[in-house]
Amino acid sequence: MADDLRPDLCGVVFEPHWEEDFVLALIDPNKPNAWRHSPSWNLIGRLTDGGHPVIALPGVGRYCYAPAGMKPAEVLRRLALFEGKIRDRSSVRN
Repeated sequence: MADDLRPDLCGVVFEPHWEEDFVLALIDPNKPNAWRHSPSWNLIGRLTDGGHPVIALPGVGRYCYAPAGMKPAEVLRRLALFEGKIRDRSSVRN
């Protein structure tokens, strides 16, 4: 990734989840609008243009960016499946 996309510089951590086929954009609470500006916004566009949905989590709310032909509800379904896996893992006791 380019240096200007380093989380400490752009205020966003891009976390790919290829198994569920989406990318989370985790936004620094001290830079709540960072994802709406370059270079983060440009990367979100490139990802969706390439067929990968992006879910931006700025702290409050969720913003879904779906590739052409994909409905935001499908992106949210993928996120729900992912969140279910996290809950399932956290309920397992050693």
